[in-house]
Amino acid sequence: GKRADIWAQMITFTEVSALAVAVEIVVTVFKQRAPGMSLDRIPLFVWSMLVTSFLVIMAMPAIMVASSSLILDRLVGTHFFNPAEGGDVLLWQHLFWFFGHPEVY
Repeated sequence: GKRADIWAQMITFTEVSALAVAVEIVVTVFKQRAPGMSLDRIPLFVWSMLVTSFLVIMAMPAIMVASSSLILDRLVGTHFFNPAEGGDVLLWQHLFWFFGHPEVY
């Protein structure tokens, strides 16, 4: 129903915001370091945030495409995931795998 549609849209907005935060962290680490601080001297926490941000940047677009396709299926009437209309049920699993696989490792 309507609540599921709103939920899917909020999930997509959350994914967009996570991607924006990851880009912001990467840009901050590379452009806003203290004068004279090289990458090999930054703290371990900053390195962990940088690596996590790169993982989010690589993984988040796949799940954003999946959730956007789900929203289009529900609201516009496209048939990405409906096999009766020529869609592919496994498409959701493949897109989610592209998101989940880098996040695990």
